[in-house]
Amino acid sequence: MIGLPFNLIRKIDRDTRRCRGSILILVLLVMGLLAALVFQSQTLARSRLVDHSTDLDLVQLRAAMTDGIRQALQTLADDPTMMIDHPLDPWNRAIDIESPTGVSTRVRMVELNGRFDLNNLYVKAPDLTSRPVKDIISDIFTECGDFESAGRIDSLIDWVDPDSQGFRERTFYQKKDPAYLPANYWLSGWSDLLHVEGFDRAYFEARQESAGGQVFTAHFSDTLCIIPVARNRPLMININFASRATLVGVIGRLDSGIVDTMIASRKDNPISNVELFIAVLDDEHAEALRPYLGVRSSHFRVEAKAWHQGHASRMEAIVQRDSKGEISVLRWVL
Repeated sequence: MIGLPFNLIRKIDRDTRRCRGSILILVLLVMGLLAALVFQSQTLARSRLVDHSTDLDLVQLRAAMTDGIRQALQTLADDPTMMIDHPLDPWNRAIDIESPTGVSTRVRMVELNGRFDLNNLYVKAPDLTSRPVKDIISDIFTECGDFESAGRIDSLIDWVDPDSQGFRERTFYQKKDPAYLPANYWLSGWSDLLHVEGFDRAYFEARQESAGGQVFTAHFSDTLCIIPVARNRPLMININFASRATLVGVIGRLDSGIVDTMIASRKDNPISNVELFIAVLDDEHAEALRPYLGVRSSHFRVEAKAWHQGHASRMEAIVQRDSKGEISVLRWVL
């Protein structure tokens, strides 16, 4: 066998070691890549499992809330004295439900006719002798601490009324950036007000901060509501639920003594007859108030919350109940 030169042997040896080192590095890189792929696959699988579990929990939560709302509505429909509604009625109590799978649900009914509906601006007063809706809402705004509400209320009227006559109609909003059009339709929710000239988040936040229980510190959410339903006359308020500020807004500050009498009377027993209170007024004033005052509630908001193993969800519905106890869902919100 012919011997190789020593220098050549050393070169071959170095090249071999270098090749082995390169192969080792390549193997390590491949192993690292495989490990990363396995880890990513495991993470993705776990993530999908968590997402699947979350989806299942959400389905369970929504099913539980739907059942809870259905139970609350059944209680509302079964009210034996639905021609006179008051805070002591069974439907006005929160319902707590624990399902066999461990889902906890709380449902409560919020009576809406204790507040004056802003969508009453969509229709005219019932007749010429009735108190104008605009005057009532203006007085309620005053009770909430807004003493310069005339421009805002005019803007609101232009927004909801079906005609195009007014200072805050199509031409006005088309000059906005970005431009948009007034609804010329009733409000669907509180967020609609943010598009109406004179209203923004800062306006409502200021009113929230001033709320307290003193004179002119009532809050909009306690005195006013938005019920998205067609009507050909303003919706009445239920004097068994209405706050003092709402009652003063509807009846008038000059007759606030009647409001105090109503509030004192309903503490012991529900008021069953409005006439007992407005009879002391002169005929003209009594006739002006009669279309707005009642003792029955027809519109409600049902709020549900469910939670299970760290997950929680909310749901609400706005419903209408007729004189026969039939329930109609006006809006269902997840």
